[in-house]
This record gives sequence, structure tokens and C-alpha cells, in this order.
Amino acid sequence: MYQLKLDNEGLLPLEDITCLNERIFYGELEVFIDPNVSSVFSYLMANDNLKCMSKIRCLEHRQGIKRAPIFGVPFSKALVWFIPCVFG
Repeated sequence: MYQLKLDNEGLLPLEDITCLNERIFYGELEVFIDPNVSSVFSYLMANDNLKCMSKIRCLEHRQGIKRAPIFGVPFSKALVWFIPCVFG
């Protein structure tokens, strides 16, 4: 269906994804963010600089996962530390 824009790792560019009424679309096709990366999706979409250079794994069907709570540094805090270190 939407394989044309998938890279060799099976990821879609975020700049080609739109959100409408809490639903996510790739063109006219509704897609679902892989639950393993869903925690960073809204942060990436809210930042135009990150959105234009990011890709994410999407699924054609909704998929849920169960997992234990994750402890550590939140993605947003890690990114604030990482970007100045890498890009000066």
C-alpha cells in the first residue's frame, strides 16, 4: 500500500505524515505508529526541525503491547542534552 516511500529499514518520513482528529494518515491511508516508538511521535511532530529529518515505523493495523514501566531519562530531556553536543 504505502511501500513506495518506505526506506530500507521500513520507515516513513514524518514530513509525509499528517494528524487529523487524533488519527494519523499517510496520504489518504490511515496508519498506526508502532507502539515501540509511540512515546516519541508527538514530540517529533511538534518540532518542525525534527519532523523534517525524522522517520518512524508505521503499521497498517492498530497493534498494542504490554510492558513494564520504563525508568530513565525522558526522550525530550535526552534530546535537549544531545542536540547541543552533536550539532554544537
